[in-house]
Amino acid sequence: MKIEAGYRIVVLEPIDLKDIGLMGNLELVQKEKPEVGKVLAVGRAGKTGLPVDDLKVGEIVAYRHFGETAIMLEGKEHKFVSMDDIICRLKKEKK
Repeated sequence: MKIEAGYRIVVLEPIDLKDIGLMGNLELVQKEKPEVGKVLAVGRAGKTGLPVDDLKVGEIVAYRHFGETAIMLEGKEHKFVSMDDIICRLKKEKK
């Protein structure tokens, strides 16, 4: 099934930090671990129809989990979050 995100919405597949080898690299300030997901689809912004904040499918992002909508599609959980709730991109440094 193809997913098309709505206006200023990012569709994410939640992932575990351990699965991408980043858990040891993030120092947690709060007791809750950050929510992290893989970008599956990015909505459009405004009348120009430009992609929101140049996020690309496949990138790993951290996001606030307040107010996201979660649904199951084809047996996998998907989160629909506002672009405003994307905190940062997570990238492994090349050595």
